[in-house]
Amino acid sequence: LCQSPEELFPDADAVALVTDWPEYRELSWQELRSSMTTPVLLDGRNFLDRRKMEEFGYRYVGFGV
Repeated sequence: LCQSPEELFPDADAVALVTDWPEYRELSWQELRSSMTTPVLLDGRNFLDRRKMEEFGYRYVGFGV
């Protein structure tokens, strides 16, 4: 368990977002990407802006509605 979502990013190969809670839209996605080993973002609710995440350098994979 982590105290904050930001703790999950360092050295991660992928991050899965499976909620549409608004606070996750406000994360510093661009800054967090630089701490990942492989910047893959699995968005289980198509919650984030694909273009924006790809501009930040993520390989974005969207699922869901």
